[in-house]
Amino acid sequence: MHLPFPERQYQRRSGWKGVIKREGATTPTVAELASAIRPQIESIPRVFAPAGLGHPDHTLVCDAVLEVRPDAVLYADMPYTLDEPGLSLPGFADRVVTEHTLEPVPARRKVEAIACYASQLDSLEAAFGSLLDPLRMAKERLFLPRSGQQ
Repeated sequence: MHLPFPERQYQRRSGWKGVIKREGATTPTVAELASAIRPQIESIPRVFAPAGLGHPDHTLVCDAVLEVRPDAVLYADMPYTLDEPGLSLPGFADRVVTEHTLEPVPARRKVEAIACYASQLDSLEAAFGSLLDPLRMAKERLFLPRSGQQ
């Protein structure tokens, strides 16, 4: 889903504080983002959202999604959680943590999707190591709501 909100990394250029030159957009509040996504997610069977670990934009999305859908499945943010086995979610002790490894074809597709972020890849790989290794990227961690959690 595409929304008219820029990522934080594009909001502070040439002395602009919280505003980008393009259309004067600013970071939305949790309430504004929740209002924008509500029509798309409130009635679908399952919603996935980033757990908000390691990146402020992911945290904002997580908070907004949970405001609309407290039953959303949260996933560990890549690459920030790559080498943290047994990671738990602060503030989400009531969730069930599951870990699994993707089969080769889905793992390869995941790497192909990551490769689409070519402008960000060099700096991310400098910090986190190879992100184009299907074996390494096949690890996934989900934080599921407990049965009946609303």
